[in-house]
Amino acid sequence: MKKTTLLLLSLIVISLLLIAGCTKVLLPPPTATTVTPVVTAPAQVRYPGCPVVTNDDYNQRQEMVFNDVRGYRFAEVFLQCNQTSPCYNTVGLNYMGDRKDSVPDSLLANFSVADVAAQYKVPSVYLNGPKIWMLDSIIIETGEQVRDFDGIKARWMAYSEEAGATKPYEPFTIARTSTFFWDGGKPAYILDDPSGTPWVLKSYNPKYVSDSDLNTLDKKLDLPQGWKFRVVTLPADLIETPVNGTAWIMHDELMGVWDKALAGTGMNYTP
Repeated sequence: MKKTTLLLLSLIVISLLLIAGCTKVLLPPPTATTVTPVVTAPAQVRYPGCPVVTNDDYNQRQEMVFNDVRGYRFAEVFLQCNQTSPCYNTVGLNYMGDRKDSVPDSLLANFSVADVAAQYKVPSVYLNGPKIWMLDSIIIETGEQVRDFDGIKARWMAYSEEAGATKPYEPFTIARTSTFFWDGGKPAYILDDPSGTPWVLKSYNPKYVSDSDLNTLDKKLDLPQGWKFRVVTLPADLIETPVNGTAWIMHDELMGVWDKALAGTGMNYTP
């Protein structure tokens, strides 16, 4: 009896093993997984202030006249938005007693380009100045709106694509609608480049140059080879009206600014 039982159990086990070896166990198919590639976008920083300030060229304008500006102290604030930098000038504003100083030291003491960049939500800010003008009168289209730059008030006056980015004695352009006058009978300070093109001094930086330096300015400047300096007494008013609203200017290593003074390129004659 025991042998019979053991025999039956053995047969059952063998049968089960045979079934297991011949039968494929069906498992549920794996769940399909879609892998979405991660696209890393280039880092971009948005400056929402740029569309606002670069539009100042199209906002309400007014023509303003400034006379007797030779020896006048001013500054310019450039809000740099890629290749478009609107320029704001302090002339006619910020007076604190001296009518020939539109950018008093007390206002400059707390001025911060970083704060202004944050204030206007632009990439960077360039302060050009303080400067002293060496021309005599200005007629120029300005923005009617007066903007405040960390306590310094200024009006829109021009655009530049290269402000603060050029090398000394490297000409560049600035867009403005203006007429500048250097009075006849007064001295004008001229740099002649190697091609013979004259450049007339429009402003200098009082941090590096004083009024007493002007007649011998070449002694302070490190002029490139072929450049020459001269002082002339203008026989008549020298008048600059930029052709198609574009003026050619340059700066020296002491941050003096010179305008191209060639007849037919915006000047009424070549001094």
